[in-house]
Amino acid sequence: MAHCLFDPVVRIFWEGWCRGGWHEGPRRIYDCLLDYTSAGRYVRTLEDERYEQEPGDLVIIPPGLRSEGWAEDTQGAKRHCVHFSWTRDFSERKPPLQTNAEEAFRTLESHPVPRAIAPRLPLRARLAADDPEREILERLLQALREGRTHAHVLLWPLLRLLLERGARQHPAPLRAVRAGDRAALAVKHFIDSHYFEAIGYAQFCAEARMSKSHLCQEFTRVVGLAPNAYLREIRLYQARLLLREGWLSVKEVAHTVGIRDANYFARAFRKRFKQSPREGRASPS
Repeated sequence: MAHCLFDPVVRIFWEGWCRGGWHEGPRRIYDCLLDYTSAGRYVRTLEDERYEQEPGDLVIIPPGLRSEGWAEDTQGAKRHCVHFSWTRDFSERKPPLQTNAEEAFRTLESHPVPRAIAPRLPLRARLAADDPEREILERLLQALREGRTHAHVLLWPLLRLLLERGARQHPAPLRAVRAGDRAALAVKHFIDSHYFEAIGYAQFCAEARMSKSHLCQEFTRVVGLAPNAYLREIRLYQARLLLREGWLSVKEVAHTVGIRDANYFARAFRKRFKQSPREGRASPS
């Protein structure tokens, strides 16, 4: 993890006791959640895996996973939850915090996770009192409680240490994510990182190590769109942002996001946003 670059920022922080019998219904979140238990016992499920969080246990949950939790003991559980994004370039989209698991999850609005980090999530760790991660975490929580503006700078060293610990303890992705989910997410992150290049199913299938039909089935199940449709959405969304900045011509924007045919770009943009690229360029940001 020494070469992973990220600049995390805290979105929301809360902490408190979940009384015995408290139930957090099934949901999917749009950013990442660092959930730390300092007292009591909290039971959580991630997709098909159930486990217990005891004092000192921490979990980082990525966007899109189905999560549910209970404070089953009469004592309850004291939890400290930090919602965060891995990078700071997500300010315009402002998605909701979460959606109920039975509702549609809008994948395009979820906060991206760096490709090198995504396979390590969800990440679980048990922190002893003398662990450096524990010391940094407690400093972070105290700074957040006091509303200090510099609190976010403690996220970077904490996350890096946790990722390095996770790489040592879990060299393979955790069982909470199925093989099909991992393949679909790998392709999603490939598209997120290479959408401006000439890519297609040859690269997608190589990334997933699946046939085209199998990949389409798994990707559509996880993301909600076929890979080529998701690629088109990403390109058009990025094009809209570039048009609003006003620095590039319509043709230059199309080329920048990987669309070489300006006429196709104009038709696709109008169909997606109900306006022409030139009208999109004049829209307020």
